[in-house]
Amino acid sequence: MLRAIDTDAANVAPVRLFTYDSSQSTRARNSGLRVEKLALPAEGESRPKSRYCRRVEAGWSCR
Repeated sequence: MLRAIDTDAANVAPVRLFTYDSSQSTRARNSGLRVEKLALPAEGESRPKSRYCRRVEAGWSCR
């Protein structure tokens, strides 16, 4: 679940959601947020908890 509070609309930068979850990404777009759908975790992060990921030579492959 995403929760954001707009304290001062004149001085707040646009909110952008980063997610691995397609459903969450769709809901956020429908709510008017900018969304970056991630395919692989950033370096140092654990692998995404998805049944659609598999280990490959270069790291993790997710579809």
